[in-house]
Amino acid sequence: MAQDVTFGLGLYTGQRASASTRPRYRDAIALARAAEEAGFDAFWVSEHHGMDDGYLPSPLALLAAIAAVTERITLGTGLVIAPLHHPLRIAEDAAVVDQVSGGRLVLGLGIGYVEGVSGRRDAARKVLGQLRERSRHELVPAYYLAVVHLGLGEKDECFAWLEKAYEEKNYDPLCGVKADRILDPLHPDPRYQDLLRRMGLPPD
Repeated sequence: MAQDVTFGLGLYTGQRASASTRPRYRDAIALARAAEEAGFDAFWVSEHHGMDDGYLPSPLALLAAIAAVTERITLGTGLVIAPLHHPLRIAEDAAVVDQVSGGRLVLGLGIGYVEGVSGRRDAARKVLGQLRERSRHELVPAYYLAVVHLGLGEKDECFAWLEKAYEEKNYDPLCGVKADRILDPLHPDPRYQDLLRRMGLPPD
């Protein structure tokens, strides 16, 4: 069955200019309005903490501001890090954004990587099992399993799944392999540099 193709902007990095001393979240609101006016279908934001990379600590707060100044474009989180928040708080904040936006919110939740790096290895293993089970019935990017293994400190397994993503030509989200700060521990590894080369990306 044919499906409509949609195009969106992912504001995963870039809120902070090199000479800026603070995140430029106000610019993200203007960018979302411009994306809607240009005909894009969606606008996505992500969540990071404790990293000087311009990611958001509060994606739903920014999406609420964007919802108030847009009318049509889908607003998505890619992703909210669920283990860091009370589930009721996530549900209520998401409901408010969805109401303000008129039902335009797509709520994406991430769990596995944080479970691994926080020492909750059993929970991370459970996430891996769930992802593998889902992959039997729907597309689950191999990249997602790679980052969970990395959170567990399992670099060999991480690289195996990154290779699978490359072999499947699943470049979304693999296209962010160089910018994703989660993958920083892989940078010194020759396998990471080789992956960049094969993807046509400049080495570190």
